Amino acid sequence: MPKVDDVSEVRLNLDTAVYASGDLLCQAAELTGVCVPNYPAFIESVTLLDYDDQGGALDLIFFRANPGSLGVVNVALAISNAQAEMVLGVVNVAAADYTDLGAQRIAQPQFYPIKVRALDGSASIWVAGAGRSASTYASGRMLLKCGVVRVE
Repeated sequence: MPKVDDVSEVRLNLDTAVYASGDLLCQAAELTGVCVPNYPAFIESVTLLDYDDQGGALDLIFFRANPGSLGVVNVALAISNAQAEMVLGVVNVAAADYTDLGAQRIAQPQFYPIKVRALDGSASIWVAGAGRSASTYASGRMLLKCGVVRVE
């Protein structure tokens, strides 16, 4: 089967109050069209646009399906065992991964490709964020772009 390079993107909706390290940044958001149903794909790159120029360290947690509530946004992350079993991988975004664009910052962390596969019959995976530093996102948003290679 041929492989196809593509980019899947999603806007992450954040709280506008200050976060502490370990807080849930956002509930899981759907990344559509990442996989061809019943076939694996690989997330090979991540580009994160921080509209608020915070450059805070965070983890992006990828799930095979919608994990449901991961706790209260802006409170310590609370993942159950069942939700943890749905984790496909984690991308750590360090403060040093950001480039300052003036009014925004953009991160492109280095990581090993993550093999992902959605639940049977689905083409979507899900992603949530956990903060690893104190940051305040006044606009309440970030844009995540994932470079994907999928089998078709």
